[in-house]
Amino acid sequence: MGDALALNPLFLFPCSYSALPLTLSNAGQLGNAQKHSRPTRMERERVSITSISKHACLLLLALLFFIPNSETSLFNPVQKTVIITNNHTNYLSVRCFSFDNSYPVHHLKSKELFGFRFRPNSVFPSMTMFNCSTNMGAFVAYKYDYECASDPSNKCQWRFDQNQTYLYHESMGEWVALDYNPNYESLEKGGVVKGRYTNKK
Repeated sequence: MGDALALNPLFLFPCSYSALPLTLSNAGQLGNAQKHSRPTRMERERVSITSISKHACLLLLALLFFIPNSETSLFNPVQKTVIITNNHTNYLSVRCFSFDNSYPVHHLKSKELFGFRFRPNSVFPSMTMFNCSTNMGAFVAYKYDYECASDPSNKCQWRFDQNQTYLYHESMGEWVALDYNPNYESLEKGGVVKGRYTNKK
């Protein structure tokens, strides 16, 4: 009995019985009645309301079946992760931010790492971009067209030494050296941070 109720559309949607298609017996009775009299204005309006209600129910059914609701759907995109590792012998001071989000300054010791997660804009992917300012310069930590943005791990992993940044290429299994290349428009929100050094407390 419980399974039958679960599959019955009358129990799935808040639609009245009048919104459902006519049965054969009802259709026959309606046909006989129409032979003897023309429908009144009220009856025509009732039919219109019934038709609208039926289409509303069909629309609700379509929405429930075709709008995805999983964690990886268009309306709930996969989480991305940015990881920054200090591969320098000194402190690395880093602050990451986007047009919509901002993180505090982190002072990373040698070999220490910092990471954060976010969900990119699924409708306009190019609107999601993270810059990171450091005491050595600034760089774009995440862009929609980066190779790491489509990696199976969903991670963009960075390393820093004294002179360069390195981005991990998952497909090649190696670190690739990159120059500092900030997006200057978004740098107005952050700027280059003041560093902390091992010879200072």
